[in-house]
Amino acid sequence: MMNGDWPNNNVKAGMANQNDIKGKYVKSVRVKDNVIIVMYGNDANKVISNKKLNLTAIFDLGIIRWTCASAGVIKDRYLPSACR
Repeated sequence: MMNGDWPNNNVKAGMANQNDIKGKYVKSVRVKDNVIIVMYGNDANKVISNKKLNLTAIFDLGIIRWTCASAGVIKDRYLPSACR
């Protein structure tokens, strides 16, 4: 959060272009307001490939807290353990 506002894109968040952030299991990482959207792909298991995981920041009493969810698209057993 900068000056009371969430950055609404990767550039404003000081990050590389969404398609330049990738790894063995991640196809892209995008910032949209208070949400970081991780798109799985590349060598990810086919059950999560091309599916999104949302990491959502919530500002609560001066503290930023994070939640994660896939809106039910990814079964819990395939989510990172902190998201189950």
